[in-house]
Amino acid sequence: MEVEGLIRPVVEEDGLELVEIVQATEDGRKVLRVTVERLDGPLNLDQIAATSERISRRLDLEEYSWGRYALEVSSPGIERPLKTAVQFQRAVGELVKVKVSAPAPETFSGRLAAADDDSITVDIEGDESVDECHDGAQLNRRRPRYELHGDRLAHPHRCAAAAAQGDG
Repeated sequence: MEVEGLIRPVVEEDGLELVEIVQATEDGRKVLRVTVERLDGPLNLDQIAATSERISRRLDLEEYSWGRYALEVSSPGIERPLKTAVQFQRAVGELVKVKVSAPAPETFSGRLAAADDDSITVDIEGDESVDECHDGAQLNRRRPRYELHGDRLAHPHRCAAAAAQGDG
């Protein structure tokens, strides 16, 4: 069984959401980093410690083998990653930093204005700049809409949408 299949039920039984699992090697040391979030309010250290203990027991019980490793359980904090549609929907109204992978890599900050199962809309305050697409069409960057593709954001139809708006 994969590590997520072992950890997710423990986290959910504690009334938390599993945000992310990262297996990394840092300075020659293996680290299993589990990020959890409480849906109905702030998460405190006692809750994190209890969940960490339960995860550790579950991994030992199931004989999870990744060699010697350190288990780190934490909350996502202020710079938490948003990867799923549900996470984006809960963050509507918050300031976000968006890294877009397509059509070209781009990073910007703004307020998450809307999110649904397929896309997000971000208001970029005070940004009156305009993007120019390869076909010469222009797109106002004040309110871009990006599609969700797994844990990546993309806007493959940006130039087509701008061209269509210019035809009106």
